[in-house]
Amino acid sequence: MATETNILDNHIEAVNNNLNQLVVDIMVKLDMDPADIEYMHELSPYLILDGHRSGMQQNENPAQGYLEGAIFSLRFAKIMQELGGRQCSFLIHTLRNYATMDRMKAIFDAITNVGKKFIATARESGIQLKYFGESVHTTYAMADIINTAERMTLNCTDFNLNFLTNYSDDWAIQNLEKLEKLPEISVIGRFTKGHYSGASIPTKANKANFTYIQQASISDNWTNEELITLALSLLKSHLSVKGFVGGKSYANDEKTQIYLAREVDMQNNIYQLKGENHKRIITFNPMGPITIEF
Repeated sequence: MATETNILDNHIEAVNNNLNQLVVDIMVKLDMDPADIEYMHELSPYLILDGHRSGMQQNENPAQGYLEGAIFSLRFAKIMQELGGRQCSFLIHTLRNYATMDRMKAIFDAITNVGKKFIATARESGIQLKYFGESVHTTYAMADIINTAERMTLNCTDFNLNFLTNYSDDWAIQNLEKLEKLPEISVIGRFTKGHYSGASIPTKANKANFTYIQQASISDNWTNEELITLALSLLKSHLSVKGFVGGKSYANDEKTQIYLAREVDMQNNIYQLKGENHKRIITFNPMGPITIEF
């Protein structure tokens, strides 16, 4: 099992010298125009981390899965950064998670374990860290690490990495002014489950698509190529509903095309990128579901 001393060094790196060709190859397989990579800067995913207790075959240390989640978030941020992205937001945990205190202890142990290296790597990469949630800067158990993270990355401007933690819908409704610092969300992604109840972001997801990611956000389970595919799949999700959410005017032929595809043909686009696939993503366009396996 990889440890905190080497897991970041092994994974947090420029993906490879063939990045551009790899991106083009994946986008073509997804029926995307490679020129659409220019829209990566407007992609703003909100990803709800999950599966850290059940996503590892052997996990003797309860904190290990959550450490893997932390590394996953930073690796994915750097992948997005390499692709031209500007921001990403993650949910760490909600207030209702205190119902299982052993889980909360594991989360806190993981954050404490990886904290200094995480902050240093983010700073070296030009990634600004911001945190949102109840008492995250004062009485929250991880407040000292959070305050250090924000202070040490305050002047980083290449990428914005936001974390919601100690979070709840009720807190959000009562603290809308604090959420103003978050970007508009274009895609909501949930690992392992098909819902995000208790973790919504009021006023920030009015035009967001939804994406289900079947596998857990365990860093060791994802290759760099798979993370690139995830990022491009989220971009496809964003572009699939761009212009369709609110204020959409349909031409007659467009309405007919959508009617036939959705109501008559029950369109279901399935993309199988490899001969043997280990990941599955399901998102949507106005005609129906999009399943991506890789």
